[in-house]
Amino acid sequence: MSTFPPQAAPVRRPELVQPHTTVSLTPATPEHLARVHELLAYDTNFNERQAYTPPTYQEATLSALPTLSALSRLPAAF
Repeated sequence: MSTFPPQAAPVRRPELVQPHTTVSLTPATPEHLARVHELLAYDTNFNERQAYTPPTYQEATLSALPTLSALSRLPAAF
């Protein structure tokens, strides 16, 4: 009797991509470069959240309340 769990079947890996078939080796036109610049500079995803949102006053006071009550229970030596 084996002590190891049953193993899954091996995964079939996809074929490797040949880089020379996916990259255009011809130089880009100025129009193409301008279009890429426009997309990178001005295209915005409005569905993404802000990187950091400062807490509101209500959130800040709520998060401080347990800390203040815990400090009042500390011995006087601290």
